[in-house]
Amino acid sequence: MSLENKNLRIILGALFILLFLVPMTLHVVTKPWRAHVLFFPEMSTGRLVGERRFLPRRTELTSRIELYVQELVLGPSNPLLTRVVPRDVLLHSVIERQGSVYVSLSREILEFQPDVPLSFEQTLQTVANGVLFNFPEVRNLYLLVEGQVPGEKYGEGFVFDKKLLK
Repeated sequence: MSLENKNLRIILGALFILLFLVPMTLHVVTKPWRAHVLFFPEMSTGRLVGERRFLPRRTELTSRIELYVQELVLGPSNPLLTRVVPRDVLLHSVIERQGSVYVSLSREILEFQPDVPLSFEQTLQTVANGVLFNFPEVRNLYLLVEGQVPGEKYGEGFVFDKKLLK
């Protein structure tokens, strides 16, 4: 009997270790999180500073960009940094066609907000810089307001150049 109990304990111990190691191994191997850099201005200088965040891994480019822009809207976690976009901004859609990405934001991005030290153009450029930096597969980026190029002043749209990131 004692030999059977000893074998049973060994088997149960091995099963317990196996049940613990398999999920841990899958967790490490599948890497459910991916590091991204979000850019926010410093309160004192206005200089853009990168804030590293680990976001859930997603397979589709549009889904990854949606998550990234939603994190930008949430704002910085560092209290020495300020917001890039107003808190009320909503992400309407992200569409990808052959390397070109169209991001449509709500009209609240046009409104002046005291907690956002950037102009409208600077805000768009900062969002574009972050998207182009984190998603190098994006060839062309179009930021829209309510699905439209914003206003007559911006009739020809904005050109977001990856060279600005170097």
